[in-house]
Amino acid sequence: IIDIELGHLYKRINELGYEVKLTDDAKDFLVEKGYDEKFGARPLKRAIQKYIEDPMAEEIINQSIEEGDKITVGLNKDKSDLQIKVTKGKKKVGKADGETKEPPADDKE
Repeated sequence: IIDIELGHLYKRINELGYEVKLTDDAKDFLVEKGYDEKFGARPLKRAIQKYIEDPMAEEIINQSIEEGDKITVGLNKDKSDLQIKVTKGKKKVGKADGETKEPPADDKE
Protein backbone atom coordinates (compact mmCIF):
# COMPACT_ATOMS: atom_id res chain seq x y z
CA ILE A 1 0.00 0.00 0.00
CA ILE A 2 2.79 2.42 0.84
CA ASP A 3 4.43 1.89 -2.55
CA ILE A 4 1.14 2.78 -4.27
CA GLU A 5 0.76 5.98 -2.25
CA LEU A 6 4.41 6.90 -2.75
CA GLY A 7 4.04 6.24 -6.48
CA HIS A 8 1.48 9.05 -6.64
CA LEU A 9 3.86 11.32 -4.74
CA TYR A 10 6.83 10.42 -6.97
CA LYS A 11 4.80 11.19 -10.08
CA ARG A 12 3.75 14.63 -8.83
CA ILE A 13 7.28 15.50 -7.74
CA ASN A 14 8.81 14.31 -11.02
CA GLU A 15 6.37 16.54 -12.91
CA LEU A 16 7.82 19.49 -10.96
CA GLY A 17 11.33 18.60 -12.15
CA TYR A 18 12.63 16.91 -9.00
CA GLU A 19 13.67 13.34 -8.31
CA VAL A 20 12.76 11.84 -4.94
CA LYS A 21 13.78 8.63 -3.21
CA LEU A 22 12.85 7.24 0.19
CA THR A 23 15.14 4.94 2.12
CA ASP A 24 13.71 1.69 3.47
CA ASP A 25 13.99 3.13 6.99
CA ALA A 26 11.92 6.13 5.91
CA LYS A 27 9.25 3.84 4.46
CA ASP A 28 9.16 1.82 7.69
CA PHE A 29 8.79 5.05 9.67
CA LEU A 30 5.85 6.13 7.48
CA VAL A 31 4.17 2.75 7.85
CA GLU A 32 4.54 3.00 11.62
CA LYS A 33 3.16 6.56 11.72
CA GLY A 34 0.52 5.93 9.05
CA TYR A 35 -1.03 2.76 10.42
CA ASP A 36 -3.80 2.71 12.97
CA GLU A 37 -5.26 -0.48 14.40
CA LYS A 38 -8.78 0.94 14.12
CA PHE A 39 -8.46 2.53 10.68
CA GLY A 40 -5.79 0.36 9.06
CA ALA A 41 -3.68 2.17 6.46
CA ARG A 42 -6.13 5.04 5.90
CA PRO A 43 -4.00 7.52 7.89
CA LEU A 44 -1.04 6.76 5.58
CA LYS A 45 -1.87 9.64 3.22
CA ARG A 46 -1.84 12.06 6.15
CA ALA A 47 1.50 10.68 7.35
CA ILE A 48 3.01 11.12 3.87
CA GLN A 49 1.72 14.67 3.77
CA LYS A 50 2.93 15.53 7.28
CA TYR A 51 6.36 13.93 7.12
CA ILE A 52 7.27 14.32 3.42
CA GLU A 53 5.09 16.68 1.39
CA ASP A 54 4.89 19.53 3.90
CA PRO A 55 8.64 19.61 4.71
CA MET A 56 9.51 19.40 0.99
CA ALA A 57 7.13 22.26 0.23
CA GLU A 58 8.90 24.34 2.88
CA GLU A 59 12.27 23.54 1.28
CA ILE A 60 10.95 24.53 -2.15
CA ILE A 61 9.50 27.77 -0.76
CA ASN A 62 12.81 28.54 0.93
CA GLN A 63 14.48 27.87 -2.44
CA SER A 64 16.64 25.07 -1.09
CA ILE A 65 15.38 22.74 -3.82
CA GLU A 66 15.69 23.61 -7.50
CA GLU A 67 14.58 21.88 -10.68
CA GLY A 68 16.83 18.91 -11.41
CA ASP A 69 17.77 18.30 -7.77
CA LYS A 70 17.56 14.85 -6.20
CA ILE A 71 15.73 14.59 -2.89
CA THR A 72 16.47 11.71 -0.55
CA VAL A 73 14.20 11.19 2.44
CA GLY A 74 15.69 9.16 5.27
CA LEU A 75 15.44 8.67 9.00
CA ASN A 76 17.30 11.08 11.27
CA LYS A 77 20.03 9.85 13.63
CA ASP A 78 17.81 9.34 16.67
CA LYS A 79 15.13 7.71 14.48
CA SER A 80 12.47 10.12 15.70
CA ASP A 81 11.68 11.90 12.43
CA LEU A 82 12.42 12.00 8.72
CA GLN A 83 15.07 14.26 7.23
CA ILE A 84 15.34 15.60 3.73
CA LYS A 85 18.69 15.62 1.96
CA VAL A 86 19.01 17.55 -1.28
CA THR A 87 21.66 16.64 -3.84
CA LYS A 88 22.08 19.40 -6.38
CA GLY A 89 21.40 18.26 -9.90
CA LYS A 90 22.24 19.73 -13.25
CA LYS A 91 20.34 22.91 -13.94
CA LYS A 92 18.44 23.07 -17.18
CA VAL A 93 19.92 25.70 -19.46
CA GLY A 94 17.84 27.59 -22.00
CA LYS A 95 20.40 27.26 -24.78
CA ALA A 96 22.54 24.44 -26.10
CA ASP A 97 26.33 24.55 -25.89
CA GLY A 98 27.84 26.80 -28.51
CA GLU A 99 24.71 28.80 -29.20
CA THR A 100 24.65 32.53 -28.64
CA LYS A 101 21.82 34.99 -28.24
CA GLU A 102 23.16 37.25 -31.00
CA PRO A 103 21.22 37.18 -34.27
CA PRO A 104 23.01 35.88 -37.36
CA ALA A 105 25.02 38.56 -39.24
CA ASP A 106 22.98 38.28 -42.46
CA ASP A 107 19.73 39.33 -40.71
CA LYS A 108 20.75 43.00 -40.75
CA GLU A 109 21.10 43.32 -44.54
